[in-house]
Amino acid sequence: MFRRSSRHITVILMAMLAGLAGGGCASTRITVTPPVKMAAVPEKPATTYRLEQATLKSQPATVWLPDGWQGRGFAERFTTLAEKRYPRLFSNSRNAIPIAVRIDLAVKAQSQATIAGAVLTFGIIGGIFPSFPWTTEWQVKIQIEDIREETILTTGFKTEDRGWFSLFSPFGLISIPGESDAPKVSSTESCPGVLPREHSQYAAECMIDLLAMELLKLNPAKLRTRPAAGVAEFPTLDAPPLPNF
Repeated sequence: MFRRSSRHITVILMAMLAGLAGGGCASTRITVTPPVKMAAVPEKPATTYRLEQATLKSQPATVWLPDGWQGRGFAERFTTLAEKRYPRLFSNSRNAIPIAVRIDLAVKAQSQATIAGAVLTFGIIGGIFPSFPWTTEWQVKIQIEDIREETILTTGFKTEDRGWFSLFSPFGLISIPGESDAPKVSSTESCPGVLPREHSQYAAECMIDLLAMELLKLNPAKLRTRPAAGVAEFPTLDAPPLPNF
């Protein structure tokens, strides 16, 4: 009896893996904590910033990330999106204050209930009918540095992408219930550990919105600018007292 049950569980897990490889149907929703809103930039801000560096480090390093989030592609995507979203705050002008942005991304997927539900119902839940929900969590840490790589401030937020799927029927496309900070997505691109393209785009926008909010509150005097070309910086020493004759 035990061997037969083990064989059934093995078959179900293999079928689930095959379904995931072939693509199933899923619906997801996303929430951000604390809430991140688009920053209100004055018509003529006192300071503009130039993104000279933008790097992303993910944990684990093997986590799946959307196109354009890997290597140098992320810096180009992040900078372009920032300048498009906040054209009065971010600029490639030489007069803008140069900054570097470092983003640490920790990804964690919780799908134990999803797998258990499929196994205990012999694949009916998760195979035909929508699975028990899973959660993909992004813990985002944003670090702003000046041109000398000195940290000016650190901030961050957490996203939770909650979804369900059906591997062998379209029932997983039914909109998952619950609040969502961005439009819910029904597609064949999502599974535990993977955000749909629309929600990863929303997460990137939240990164830039939070960055803009922090820069608008920041005193520009805290940021050191690059010295003029050809001018070397040396420590200033007090002159020794003159001898008395």
